[in-house]
Amino acid sequence: MEGTIYSAWIGAVTVPPLAALVVGIATRFGPAGRPIAAYVALAVLVASSLAVALQLSFVHRPANLWWLLASYGAYCTLAAACFGIRPLWLRIPALLIAALPIAAVYLLATVGIMALAAIAADLGAPPRRTELMRSGLSCDVTFWGMVSTDSGYEVHLRRFWPPAPFIWRTVSTVAVNQTAGETELTCQTLLARYDSGR
Repeated sequence: MEGTIYSAWIGAVTVPPLAALVVGIATRFGPAGRPIAAYVALAVLVASSLAVALQLSFVHRPANLWWLLASYGAYCTLAAACFGIRPLWLRIPALLIAALPIAAVYLLATVGIMALAAIAADLGAPPRRTELMRSGLSCDVTFWGMVSTDSGYEVHLRRFWPPAPFIWRTVSTVAVNQTAGETELTCQTLLARYDSGR
């Protein structure tokens, strides 16, 4: 768990300068270097967007944090590539707009370090309970919340993808806020809802 938190903090701090370094090195390979770095970064962001839209994630939970950091690195690479925009009137606003999310992450890594730690802990924490419901369909329960906030758990129903057994797709998720006294939910209940199409 602590390793996941440290990885998130180190990534948040070091990814932007590393991305700028990658763009700088790519530029040394000639005029096509910067666009190639930008195209690779764009491909990573498109893959991430598709994964979110299809609700795909890695079975090994810490790998999701590493992919998130890779996606952040891709964004920072695109932001650094804005230095190559020729017209100054376009370069300055592009850099300022691109820098806003990076500044927000730096703020999270400094002033908001507790929030970053909570996010990283949730991303890297193993499920409290996992059940194989039937062939290719798994259910897990993950807890969320802190002492100073509401707390509860999420029940996830996930389907394995046979060509890539290290990836699964979330087909149904229900969050239960225990602080608010919401009705408890089990894997069997979620499976019954899924089977009935609700």
